[in-house]
Amino acid sequence: MNKLGKKNKIRIVDFAFIWYVITIFLYTDKAEKIYISNYAFLFFFILAIFYIFKDKNGKTEILPLIIFLPFVVFSWVTCAFAISVSLAFEKVITLTSLFIMGFLVYNIYDRRDEFFQIIIIAIMLGGFVVALHVVFSEGIYNIIFGIIHGKRVGKNVLQLNYLGRYTAYSAMISFFYAYGLKKYYLYFITIISAVVCVGSQSRQAMFALIVSVFIIWFSTNHYERYYDKILSTIIKLNLVITAVILVLRLPVFSSLTNRIISGISVVTDNGLNSFSDYERLYMIQFGFNVFLEHPFLGIGLGNVREVVTGIISKYGYLHNNYIELLACGGIIGFFSYYGIYFKIFKDIKTDKSDKFKNLVIAILISSLVLDFFAVTYYSKIQWLLFIFIFLSGNANREKTIEKYINNTD
Repeated sequence: MNKLGKKNKIRIVDFAFIWYVITIFLYTDKAEKIYISNYAFLFFFILAIFYIFKDKNGKTEILPLIIFLPFVVFSWVTCAFAISVSLAFEKVITLTSLFIMGFLVYNIYDRRDEFFQIIIIAIMLGGFVVALHVVFSEGIYNIIFGIIHGKRVGKNVLQLNYLGRYTAYSAMISFFYAYGLKKYYLYFITIISAVVCVGSQSRQAMFALIVSVFIIWFSTNHYERYYDKILSTIIKLNLVITAVILVLRLPVFSSLTNRIISGISVVTDNGLNSFSDYERLYMIQFGFNVFLEHPFLGIGLGNVREVVTGIISKYGYLHNNYIELLACGGIIGFFSYYGIYFKIFKDIKTDKSDKFKNLVIAILISSLVLDFFAVTYYSKIQWLLFIFIFLSGNANREKTIEKYINNTD
């Protein structure tokens, strides 16, 4: 990394951004306090505009963000045929706001050496702050007791699946820095965040954390000859699992699906762990049936709330990003969103020397895993992770070009 000049010093806008991300973690499901996060974003927005004009003379980059436009534009299009225009328009506002946020973040960290790390550092700190909140409110003893005896902890701080995901992000990022980049003091954040993640007993978060830690450990130990094959296998396996789930949701296979669920009950003695497990499975089937009725354009983003609330769930979403996008956006909406992942994976195969490549792959795989259990296409944290990935790849390409130019002089 180049020596930090005046333009690369920590700025007020960097602190404003970190504070904004922390407020996302703290108040994401607290309607009565979400205004704090909104004010934090407004403060960051004003400073970001100021710095873009001050440091970059108003010159901005938007070309790397074109990959997001098909999905954002599609969200506007869905208003024309959505069951509820007002619900579709809510998602239009959300996704447009996310694009603006991504545009600002990209431009204040573009071409600033490796300062784009502030994005994942902010996410790491956000998850850690939430973990500390749980530790101080519940106590270490109660957390360990809950882990041992199967009692979930932290629900007074955040909804438990949010808590699990956020602390998993913190543990994953801090582990990358501690193990991969030898910043050993960050193991403290890894341990605290991982313990709280396990204490939340969010199965989706724990599984994603295990997968991401394994990927970072494996790739850091330089198993390059297996790397591409394993990455390709994981992607293919994810596609196969998605395809199998979708096929089993077809009405013609309903009896087979029921037999599989019955088989699980026999093997585990009590089958699925709770009513919520049955509800999630039913929501997947329900959402897929909606997709079969509206295969190309769906029923409009956000409109699953119109057909699902009060019928099978008190929630306005399907707890599965793949099914939610298929039901609400059809094939076009589904591929316009997951095309972002395709573009990133394609770029990764050409960026062999990026030191953040291991973390990027861990983020992508864990995100794809979490998408089986949560709706993430309008998640602020997910979009910030995308921006980090694009900035990481952009910085690596600039270094490659600079090295080539220096060698040819």
